[in-house]
Amino acid sequence: MHRLVEAGRISHYYAQNNNRQERKRELELERKRYEEQKIKLKKEAERRKKAQEMSSSEALQLMRDSNNEYQVSRMLMTLRTLIANIVNDPGVKMYRRIRQANKHVQSELLRYPGGEDFLLAIGFRLKRIKVDDKEPDPKLVLKKKILLFYNTFAPHELPKVDGHLLIYSKPHRGEEMGII
Repeated sequence: MHRLVEAGRISHYYAQNNNRQERKRELELERKRYEEQKIKLKKEAERRKKAQEMSSSEALQLMRDSNNEYQVSRMLMTLRTLIANIVNDPGVKMYRRIRQANKHVQSELLRYPGGEDFLLAIGFRLKRIKVDDKEPDPKLVLKKKILLFYNTFAPHELPKVDGHLLIYSKPHRGEEMGII
């Protein structure tokens, strides 16, 4: 029996040693991936900085050198639309922001070399904005739908919500619209 206990300790020792070695390999791979990602992000930041310093004609030449004619024409059509919207309505904030994840912009411009560079060269800047990705409260959505229904079809029978009567008031001259 003594030999069985000793054999169990030895096998347990080897199992622990194997687990340590495996964990060490995993940590080393994770460290390498982190270093590669760090280098990649640094190169991207340098490329973007160079693109911001580039003139629009240099960026256009980069687009032409890096893509075939069909791709360049698609990119230019998309750029023309984006720029025309800004020029025609400079005060509209929607036109001055382009979502990087926008499917059309992604498929027609950003997936090709030089597309992002051109946007950066003409003055666009890449920004991260916090997006609230939480789903809206279903109770709040239902409450808004009910109020819209009552306001549209039965404004005199508005329900009480949280002990308060919600009504939409029609403003008099010089007053702003609001909820009372």
